[in-house]
Amino acid sequence: MIEFRAPVPVRPLLPSTGAGRNGAREIFMSRETELGRGVLVFLVLAVLTGIEYAIAILTQAYGALVALALLKALLVLQFFMHVSRVTSGEGGHS
Repeated sequence: MIEFRAPVPVRPLLPSTGAGRNGAREIFMSRETELGRGVLVFLVLAVLTGIEYAIAILTQAYGALVALALLKALLVLQFFMHVSRVTSGEGGHS
């Protein structure tokens, strides 16, 4: 079975020295790291949804609901839609 693993490039921490096999000093997030981060963000979103539900049932704090909704939207944009990669020039759509 052939397995294809496409690493997710992250901006180099240091300038390239050209020395050795890893001279470019690029850091690649492994598939497991990406999955772990995705699961963590999913759990945070689930907890925030529970907080939203409690606020909606127990109070009428609409400002808090809007703030939580915006926070959740930002998390989805950042971690699941990868908007920061597209706008930073690291990759994405041309």
